[in-house]
Amino acid sequence: MAIKILKKTVNIELCHRLFKGRLNYDNYEKYHIRVRHRHDQPDNKDYENVVWVEKYGFWMYMPDPWHRNVFGLREEMPSAWESETVVCDMDFNPGQAGAFARDDYGGILVLHSGDINGDSLTEGKSFFWQHYKGPKVVGGDQNASFAIIAHLGALDVAGQVRAFLEEVVRIEVALDKR
Repeated sequence: MAIKILKKTVNIELCHRLFKGRLNYDNYEKYHIRVRHRHDQPDNKDYENVVWVEKYGFWMYMPDPWHRNVFGLREEMPSAWESETVVCDMDFNPGQAGAFARDDYGGILVLHSGDINGDSLTEGKSFFWQHYKGPKVVGGDQNASFAIIAHLGALDVAGQVRAFLEEVVRIEVALDKR
């Protein structure tokens, strides 16, 4: 499948709005929790108003495409002030971890570069691609590999996001065990 990475500001903003809409982001109740990354110090946390998607067992914070959008897994509703660990963190600035692309049929894909440690130069990205078992595409200016998080035309976008988050957790656990 050939893809075209979308780089124009207006396209990225429209796709981000569509992604949020397909996830019903604005229709969920918000929970004010502490958000941290796996390797953060205990006091290094940000407080965010996240959305919890009960049916799929994940939470998300999606302010806009230009700032970090974070996702995490959770089996029950978060309660105020709890600390939650980020599974996936991305923004959609060109060249960053997240991207939107158009496929051969005009569909919009939500993509991830495989940069799960926040630094594309670390071995985390190569480890990701060695162990990633989910759907992927190749495209962009440098024919880079991208994991497909979701196809925005699919019936179950939230289910696709959940599957991607589970795959990232599986890879992160394997990376930690090395």
